[in-house]
Amino acid sequence: NIYTADNLKPAGFHWPRELDSFIARLDKKGRDEYAESYGAILKFAPQGGRVAPLSGAAPAGAAIMEICAGEKKFAVEGLAGYYVGISPIAPLRTGFKSKCWCLGASFDLDAHGRLFVPDSARFGVQVLDSNFNPILRFGGYDSIDAPQGAANAPGPEISFECPLTVNVSDAAVYVYDAAPCARRTLRIKLDYSAEAECAIVP
Repeated sequence: NIYTADNLKPAGFHWPRELDSFIARLDKKGRDEYAESYGAILKFAPQGGRVAPLSGAAPAGAAIMEICAGEKKFAVEGLAGYYVGISPIAPLRTGFKSKCWCLGASFDLDAHGRLFVPDSARFGVQVLDSNFNPILRFGGYDSIDAPQGAANAPGPEISFECPLTVNVSDAAVYVYDAAPCARRTLRIKLDYSAEAECAIVP
């Protein structure tokens, strides 16, 4: 399959569903910031597909996606699935709404087809199977220059400020944390909490 990330989302679905109750308590500006913070991973079959601005009627079978609520719509042909939840930026906390995002998130797949997706808006990394079912997530907010300090004690076991890029090998996950004052790359060892074997009968 072919996977790509874009800021396109289905109408009315602009952030991960599990954030609905939290975001419902925000004002319009706060909701707009989260809608702008999240994009989607689009999955296409090996033959590919097509993404084009929507003008007139959509082609048969095309999915209709938009950037944010009511903003420019696109027709996505050949879409085999999507996951709304990739985020290259943390939510804005200064009251400033950017006119241009200069950060792009980068996800990766391992040899088993599992996706490792950065989610800066929630300061973590989401791991999914090839059908976008969640397997696990890791990471949490903590100040990089004073991890597990008094302000956030005891703090998460794996701390991020702005996890932006994820690369994965058979042994470890490498996460580039683009924190404003202390950029770094973390190497997180992969291990299994349980293993099982089964016989394959010809």
